[in-house]
Amino acid sequence: MLNTGIRLSTALALDVQDLDLQGGVIAIWMKGDRRERMAIEPTVAAELGAFIGKRQLGPVFCARGGTRLGARQAQRRFRELAAEAGIGAGASPHALRHTYATRLYATSKDILVVKLALRHRSIESTVIYVG
Repeated sequence: MLNTGIRLSTALALDVQDLDLQGGVIAIWMKGDRRERMAIEPTVAAELGAFIGKRQLGPVFCARGGTRLGARQAQRRFRELAAEAGIGAGASPHALRHTYATRLYATSKDILVVKLALRHRSIESTVIYVG
C-alpha cells in the first residue's frame, strides 16, 4: 500500500486472478464499485509474487482458513506489526496512503499528479493529503 497509494479496502478486495505480475498491472475495485487497471512497480510485482506463491485463485490477503482478510483484522495486525517495529501510535494502513501521497507531491510538486495517482474524483479530496 505504501508503494501504490491504494486504500485498505482496495487491497483487501484483491484476488490472485486480478494480478498480472509479469505485465506489472493489477485490477482494482475503487469506491463506487468502479473497476480500474493500475500499473505497479516491478518491486511491488515481485513482492506480491513472492507473497502469493503458487496460488492461482482466491483472495490475495487471507485470514486463517483461506477466507478473505477483513479490514478490522488487517488493521489489528498492522498495529501489532508496527508496534513490533517500534513505529509510533499514529501508524495505520491509511497512513501508508497518506505517506504515498505526500512523497509523490514532494517529488512532483503537482497536485494533479497526486489526484490521478490516488484516483480521486475531486481535487478537494486530494488537497487533504498535500495541504
